[in-house]
Amino acid sequence: MEKHFLLAVSGDRTASYNLRFIKSFFKTYDDIRVTLLYVAPRPPTWEPAEVVAPGPQALAELEATKKAHGNEALDKAYDWITYHALPPERVDKKIVYSTLGTVGEIIAEAQKGLYDAVVLGRRGLSWFEELIADSVSHRILWKDIDFPIWICGRPSSPTEDDDLCGVLLCVDESAPAKRVADHVGFILAGRARHKVTLFHVKPDNVRITPKVQRILDDAGAALLDNGFHEKGIEIKIVEGKDVAQAIVDEAHGHGYAAVACGRTANEPSAMGALLPTSVTTKLLRKLTHSALWISK
Repeated sequence: MEKHFLLAVSGDRTASYNLRFIKSFFKTYDDIRVTLLYVAPRPPTWEPAEVVAPGPQALAELEATKKAHGNEALDKAYDWITYHALPPERVDKKIVYSTLGTVGEIIAEAQKGLYDAVVLGRRGLSWFEELIADSVSHRILWKDIDFPIWICGRPSSPTEDDDLCGVLLCVDESAPAKRVADHVGFILAGRARHKVTLFHVKPDNVRITPKVQRILDDAGAALLDNGFHEKGIEIKIVEGKDVAQAIVDEAHGHGYAAVACGRTANEPSAMGALLPTSVTTKLLRKLTHSALWISK
């Protein structure tokens, strides 16, 4: 079954991290389709509250923005991915004019196009700098969305990237964790090269209780029901008080291509933004090279 991804494109060079990830992670692209999306910034003369079409002056500014930035960014992304990975007939380009803000436009397109995931690049900044910058990848996590998001970190090196194919699937009893397990199984169906590690963090000991066994069984069944191969599934249980740090340590120590987890938290308060309690927000700020796959 075809997998269709929406890749956000911008003039920021870190936006290309999502292109690099698609290329290195899949290797074969017979069932992969991508749409490259550029969101043209709202010009100063177009007020956020306006819901009607822009006037002539605003429209002219939008066209100038499109020509100066949108087409150039899209063309570069298109040329790169069609040279390194997908054939041209599997890549589409799209520009939208921002009336909802960048995040709002990405969400609207993702919901309208029924994509299998939205794939974002991310800036290689410290978490505090990203908080100040109010990055797209952070803001989109705080919206009430109904599709998976992939946030791609800075690649290690071309050689190392090409060898990374494992997914660290973080499992618990929450509904989002079950949804992300189903998502991983769907994406990796029929791909024998990939491995999935079912990863669970316990606060006290690593003994497999009946509850933990049910969690592992449910996650494994989600993978197998979608067509992922049984020999590609591994299990790892670790002890730790800080779930996010345990995940980061595992990801950094064993070189996974992606970390997949569910998310239940919504937009944080101002204090919550500075001192995050959400595991996925902590992962976004601490993971360096692994992509972060999130389902809410």
